[in-house]
Amino acid sequence: MKRTAYLCFLIALLLSVEVKSQQESFLGLCFGGAIPQGSFSEDNFKDSTNGYATPGFVFTFDAAWFPDDYLGVGATVTYASNNPDKSKYINDLEQSIMDSNPIFGEFFKDSIVLDYGVWKYLNMFIIM
Repeated sequence: MKRTAYLCFLIALLLSVEVKSQQESFLGLCFGGAIPQGSFSEDNFKDSTNGYATPGFVFTFDAAWFPDDYLGVGATVTYASNNPDKSKYINDLEQSIMDSNPIFGEFFKDSIVLDYGVWKYLNMFIIM
């Protein structure tokens, strides 16, 4: 594996001798879906690593400016948001309370107020 990585690096280095940037600057805009994967989207209350996340949206903005043939500045900003499945989480929480404390379960069931936000992430990357 180490030999393969070294060989790939050497080939990339040799091919980059005549590299120069593109001639045109650009702006890019992208919208799409943020689909949660793995335990982030699972809804099993007994596993504390699960996130109850539902599909959301993603927004990406890309830009690059090339003042000459060999110098350029580029940037990308990505923002995404996933809402939790609050009703499923509350139902699982109520069921857990009822299973562990059936005597107090009815009292707690009517007094549960759950308020939490959404999962958001922001990514910024600038390269010269």
